[in-house]
Formats: sequence, structure tokens, C-alpha cells
Amino acid sequence: MPPEKPQRSLRASDQDRERVVAELGGHLEAGRLDTAEFDDRISSAYAARTMGELDVLMTDLPAERGRPGPTASGDLEKAAPTDPEPVSDRDHRALRARTWLAVSVLVTGIWGISSLAAQDLLNFWPLWVIGPWGLGILFHTLNGRRSGTSNGGARD
Repeated sequence: MPPEKPQRSLRASDQDRERVVAELGGHLEAGRLDTAEFDDRISSAYAARTMGELDVLMTDLPAERGRPGPTASGDLEKAAPTDPEPVSDRDHRALRARTWLAVSVLVTGIWGISSLAAQDLLNFWPLWVIGPWGLGILFHTLNGRRSGTSNGGARD
């Protein structure tokens, strides 16, 4: 078995860097960092290769709520991953419908502006986006209800 590496020498992941940048943003908002120092620290965070390099950026700042802070050896402790709450099929259907509606309004707006710019009523091309997508959502919703499953028609 290879000898244990100290935490400080472990390679930092993108998630580790993003977590430190988010914490630095909180310190900027709280007034602990000015903009120039914040910019320097986030540049260093994105360039950091090890956990020790990330830890150095946080040593003179208090721990954020929910972050345990550096250990006695000065290492950043990894936050435990949290499992997101499961999303119901009803929420998925609502999200699909809202997304479809937003895109429908967007492409119709583009068509309207294009027609105004051309000073002519152009062919209503958004129908080719709105129609098939809407029918797909309708089919998926009806198929999920008929099959009696809660996950949109998929069976285990």
C-alpha cells in the first residue's frame, strides 16, 4: 500500500476551484475583499493545481456558514456531496411546457421583427419549431398518463 499523501498535495478538481471562487464571492459581498484582491484570488484559484494552493487563498478569511474551514494542518475540507431532491413527473411536465412556451414566444418575436424589418408578412416559419415540439410534449404527457407510471412512460 502506498504511503498516504497529505491533503495539501492532492490535486484540486474543477469543483474544488468553483467552490473556493463561490466562497470568495461571498467574502467580496461581505466587504472582506476589495475587487482587485478578489480578482487576484480568483485568478489564483483557477490556476491552482493542488488543494494546498486553494487553501492559501482562504487562510485569512473566516469560514463561511456551512463550510467547516481549514483544519489544524491548513487543509480545505471537502464538503460532503448533497443529493438533490427527486423531481416529480409533474414538475418535469411543467418545466417542458414552460420551456416550450418561452421558446415559442421567442421565435414568434423573431418572426415578427423580421416581418417588420422586411415590411412584409413573412411565412410563419416558427410553426416548424412550435408545432412538432408541442406535439412531442403532448404525446409524452398523454403516453405517461395512459401507462400509469410516474416517470413519463418509462418502465423499470
